[in-house]
Amino acid sequence: MTKSLRLTFTLPLAFIASFVLAISNAVADQTDQTLVIDIDPVTSCAISVTLANPEDNNCKKLDKNPCENIKDCVCSAKDKKLKWTADSQYKYTLTFHPVTSAADMPVNPNDDFELALTPFKEKDKDSGCSATLVSSSDGVIDCKAKNKGTWDYDVKVEGCAEGFDPRVVIQN
Repeated sequence: MTKSLRLTFTLPLAFIASFVLAISNAVADQTDQTLVIDIDPVTSCAISVTLANPEDNNCKKLDKNPCENIKDCVCSAKDKKLKWTADSQYKYTLTFHPVTSAADMPVNPNDDFELALTPFKEKDKDSGCSATLVSSSDGVIDCKAKNKGTWDYDVKVEGCAEGFDPRVVIQN
C-alpha cells in the first residue's frame, strides 16, 4: 500500500476514533447525582429540586446541554445513581412521564433496554425504583438510571394539593 493511500485511510479512521472517544468520555465523566427537594414548610409543597453539589452538574460536561434553560433539570447516564433527598418529616412520591416518545427511543437488543415509563431498571423491584411511581417515607429515594430518554416527573408531597414538575435526562 502506498504512503498516500495509507494516509487517506488513516486520517478518517483517526477522526472517527477521536469523535467516538470524545463522546464516550463525556458520558464516562458523568457522576452520580444527589438532588435536594426544597419543601415550603407553610404549604408542604415542593418548590424546587436542585443539585446538592452544583459542581457535579453532569449537564455542563456534555457538548450539547439538554437541560439548558430548563429549570430543575438534571442529566445522568445509564448505571449512574440518582438520589433525591428532602426533610425526613415529609413523605413524597415521584411520578415519571416520558417526554421522549417510545418511537424515538433507540432499542438495542444487546443494551438491556427496557421500554418503560421509568428511567430505572424494571427488574430492580427491591430498590423501589422500578415503577413510574416511587415513594419515600424517610426523605430519601436512591435509584440507578437504566433507560435512556427524557422524563418529566411530578414531586408530590403528602399534605400538598399540587405537584412540582422537574426533569431528568438519561444519556447512554
